[in-house]
Amino acid sequence: VRKGEDPEKRFGDLREIGHGSFGAVYYARDLRTAEVVAIKRMNYSGKQANEKWLDIVKEVSLLRRLHHPNTVQYRGCFLWGRTAWVSPSPTRVGLAP
Repeated sequence: VRKGEDPEKRFGDLREIGHGSFGAVYYARDLRTAEVVAIKRMNYSGKQANEKWLDIVKEVSLLRRLHHPNTVQYRGCFLWGRTAWVSPSPTRVGLAP
């Protein structure tokens, strides 16, 4: 988990490609490596902040343990404000710019 690093300066060209009950998923480009990535942004504020935070922790824990060629691999989680930016591995297929 990276605290204090502004993910809005790390990732550019954000375009929403999906939205669910836990947050939105974005197409993005890692500005340091130029790789295309998927970013899931999840807010953990409001009435159920503790429950939302626990959901984020569970998701990150699961992603860290996944190691299979047919799944994305966890790259990192950025905490900025009351939002977690979860980044799986670079996308090789499925995301068109």
